[in-house]
Amino acid sequence: RILFGSGDIASVIFSFLEMRPLLRFVSLSKTFSTRLSYKHVIFAAMMSGRNAKMTIENLLDPIEDETIWIPSPMRLLRLVCGKKCELCCENRMQYIPPTFGIFLCHNECMLEYTGSLRKCKKWNPYRDHDRVARGRRHGSRGANILHYMFTKPLKDKTGERIGPLLTIEDAVNLEGNKSDKSLSAEDKVDAWMSQCDELQPEAENRLKQILQAIDESKEESTVLLEARKEEKEAARNKKMEQRKQKVDPLLAQFEALVGSDVPWKPRLADRQWSSERGHYEFDDPIINQVVGGAFLAPSKLNKTTLRELVDQVQSLYDDRELMDRHIETIIARVDHSGVEVAMSRYWNPGYGYYAFNDYFVVEIVEKPLS
Repeated sequence: RILFGSGDIASVIFSFLEMRPLLRFVSLSKTFSTRLSYKHVIFAAMMSGRNAKMTIENLLDPIEDETIWIPSPMRLLRLVCGKKCELCCENRMQYIPPTFGIFLCHNECMLEYTGSLRKCKKWNPYRDHDRVARGRRHGSRGANILHYMFTKPLKDKTGERIGPLLTIEDAVNLEGNKSDKSLSAEDKVDAWMSQCDELQPEAENRLKQILQAIDESKEESTVLLEARKEEKEAARNKKMEQRKQKVDPLLAQFEALVGSDVPWKPRLADRQWSSERGHYEFDDPIINQVVGGAFLAPSKLNKTTLRELVDQVQSLYDDRELMDRHIETIIARVDHSGVEVAMSRYWNPGYGYYAFNDYFVVEIVEKPLS
């Protein structure tokens, strides 16, 4: 009571919490949930990004069009934290689908809880009203467009009305009501919408709060996300610099283990540090294949493993030298055009052989080696 006696204190504490910690916190008591506002929920969703942000965006259009029951701050928090369909509680979801304002799966529950009214003048006022939530999908033949609506009104587990204001069940009941024959179908829909507005008198105020919270949260979250991105980038650069400080002494040990008369030793100097992957990239493909990959885990390297890397590089160079002599022998036996084709080759260090553009040359060169 002392802590949450002031709304300002609660607002400050809630603004520091992410979505799921915020949901767990306000679920502890009704006192906490009554302090929750749209600004807390939307700001946490914007900071989370991705799925939560997509849920807010998909809810915005039907809320502005006044086609669904405007969710309370507590329900909105549950929606942005949602992971499973709230109707079947089985299929996993990433974000709320558009149109109906319900966290339902696209395949099973969408087909079970939606339907279409027959195309006739009697149902046109119910289907085409501006405040009726309806989706669009292609028919079985692909060319025709079907408008589908929610089949029946729903409430969540807390008793709060959710989903569209007018469903197919409501439209059927309105059309079947013959108590006042002077009312047209348009008048019945307007009267129904007026009743819905009376059931949620705070709808207009809620809409203003949501729009204001979105505008404010976009600006604040953009600044904070940029600052968070810069912090992550600085932390990553620091980590890469620390790794480089570990790799440099090991690479010096590796160079010391390579004999001074080894032909490929000067090629070790042709390297660049990759800050993205955190290792050196060598211009020589053989050295880059063996040494570059091994230095991704510098903590596993010691004098023994470094010696094994030297032997491995030398073995690949020996194999390449043997293949070079074999290819030169083949080239001496073919005509001028064959020489040009054979010379247009490149060494594939991953497989330990040359790759040629001409398949016939590959057959000639590789067959005697197998």
